[in-house]
Amino acid sequence: MFQPILAEIYFNIDKHYHHFNDKSTMYIDFSNKKRIVATIMKKIELLAPAGSYESLRAAINSGCDAIYFGIAGFNMRANSAKRFTLDDLKEIATICNENEIKCYLALNTLIYDANISQMREAIDAVKESGVDAIITFDTTAIGYAREKG
Repeated sequence: MFQPILAEIYFNIDKHYHHFNDKSTMYIDFSNKKRIVATIMKKIELLAPAGSYESLRAAINSGCDAIYFGIAGFNMRANSAKRFTLDDLKEIATICNENEIKCYLALNTLIYDANISQMREAIDAVKESGVDAIITFDTTAIGYAREKG
């Protein structure tokens, strides 16, 4: 779904590239159907995993720019001792916002028909909690997240 757009972006980058200050901005026009404006930061974002509140604090204290975490049921680290749940989303977002870092929820499992309602519940909770973004590869989760905005 996304691959053709990425190929188009890289193909046209030389024609639609503008540079200013400490950021690079790319303007890409897809035959008047869609216009994408992407800002590319020159600073590399330091993204750290957080599997518990202890590791969240350690990442913050180490100076990360963002953290990512999973929740029970959608986490590739299903056997971790201290798993976050949907009830933790607001607290994680609050801690990250207070420390001026971004937080991303990793929904990094395949979504099967039996899990669709739980996936929707998780994405709805993300939207309400203040979590900055979702990391996922599953097209069902991508579609629902786009639908929710």
